[in-house]
Amino acid sequence: MRVGTRIKELCAALEGMGSATAAEIHRAAFPELDVNSVRTYCSRSVGLGFATVDRSTYPIRFSIAEGWAKFNAKKPAPAKQRPAHQPTVAKAIARAPALHTIWMN
Repeated sequence: MRVGTRIKELCAALEGMGSATAAEIHRAAFPELDVNSVRTYCSRSVGLGFATVDRSTYPIRFSIAEGWAKFNAKKPAPAKQRPAHQPTVAKAIARAPALHTIWMN
């Protein structure tokens, strides 16, 4: 799963803050963004399982989920397997259509 840098930064900031509203996260970590953009990143991180949300209070509070860093860890890229090398002549012969004529009996 690919996760953007903003969501990674948000999770790191939220881990240091504990529980916070979108406006508090906006003031502390992302003053250059609009508060609605920060709220969107918060809800996306909840959807990805990196954060939890408490909707019983207003404004709603976000907190970091347990073990979010293990989801953030980079996974090794799968090794690409290349097909066996064939000389150009062998490729051409393999691709050539079979000849079927009345003269080739």
